[in-house]
Amino acid sequence: MNGLDVGARVSHSVHPPPGVECDLLLLESLEIPSTALPSSPPESYLRSGASGESSIGVFYIDPEIREHLARKEEGRLSGSQIIRIHRLLRQSLDMPILMRLGAQCALTFEHIAFLLQRQRKGERGKLSTYGGVNVAYVELCGLLSSVSIRWVPEGDGWAFEALSVDHPLQWPAGTQILSG
Repeated sequence: MNGLDVGARVSHSVHPPPGVECDLLLLESLEIPSTALPSSPPESYLRSGASGESSIGVFYIDPEIREHLARKEEGRLSGSQIIRIHRLLRQSLDMPILMRLGAQCALTFEHIAFLLQRQRKGERGKLSTYGGVNVAYVELCGLLSSVSIRWVPEGDGWAFEALSVDHPLQWPAGTQILSG
């Protein structure tokens, strides 16, 4: 898989070439107290077909994400955490977005699960639903990947797809970008 080495720094001083700029509008910064983080690890509730009161409606999980969660590669978060929610004002590739976000762009599935706890079945909330796409940058297999998170009403669940950050797909204007 191609991607950005997690050890590589994405600096605020690095700017994309002319014509490859990224416009992000910060909508909100959420401080998450450690007591609000999910009590169980992400792999226990991000399962297709999971049932129960605490489960999140999942329609599809990319095999790469499923493998990542099965290996339990993420350590549990401790202390307060910050999630920033941005709106992409014009279409963009991942690399200009990453350069704009800087070194603290990566999230974990625990961060994502925190947001999903409040929108288990596609309810209104911090994440875009009904046509909107949310993108988080998460370490998968040692590389930073973009993870699209979208509500699929006809599937009554969330879809999670992983893409290399150097793929040619441009995220459309209006995409919500989640960062640390």
